[in-house]
Amino acid sequence: MLRIPPSRMTTVTDILLPAVWRSLSTVQAATWIALTGWFVTGIGWYVSQRAQRRVFVYQARNAARAEIVTALRKQQHLLGKLSNLALTISTTHELGQLAGWGQQQWLDVFNQFRDTFPLTDSQWVFTLEHYEVLFPETAHCRRQMVQRNIALFQEVHEFFVALLRPNTREAAMLQAQSLFQRLGDQTALLEDLLVHVQNATLGEVVGRRVAFRQPTDPTLPRVVIRAGLLEIVEGEQ
Repeated sequence: MLRIPPSRMTTVTDILLPAVWRSLSTVQAATWIALTGWFVTGIGWYVSQRAQRRVFVYQARNAARAEIVTALRKQQHLLGKLSNLALTISTTHELGQLAGWGQQQWLDVFNQFRDTFPLTDSQWVFTLEHYEVLFPETAHCRRQMVQRNIALFQEVHEFFVALLRPNTREAAMLQAQSLFQRLGDQTALLEDLLVHVQNATLGEVVGRRVAFRQPTDPTLPRVVIRAGLLEIVEGEQ
């Protein structure tokens, strides 16, 4: 009988083991390919969702910007009309042209104020408050602006009422220039707020920002950013 040396004998294990390893390698490769595909797909979905969210937030902030600008411009227009009335009184007084005025002329001035004052509304406040979730940094500044506005319009009302009374008219006319200045300050602060809203929306898209106003008179109020929040500061603070 022919004997085969043990070193040359082929067992079942010798035949099956390479096939098993090849099969396992194929399965592992397919698994890794599938996992890699899922991972890449997941990353793509995540990036797409972030991009869509950024687009949505930008669209929401830009739509809010349009409403805020409209409301603040309306308030600035009102302040401008009151400023013109105060400036007219101040200038006419300085030129000495009020001496011959009768009660009817003073009543005409008051009627101009009366026709303008009802135009005041709080829409700009409500608009800023409504969109505080998009511009949370404006909350403190808005509250400061509201307090300033209440005090200012109380002063405006008292000024024009005082002009109607002969016994308080002269003292009121001496306050006309300072009232004109404070109305201008309030208008300028609203402009500072508009600049910030523009920077926070359009500025983020184009990568450029408009600098805040720096008054030539350091004692005038202005809006600044401190710790990420808008704040009205007086003078050189």
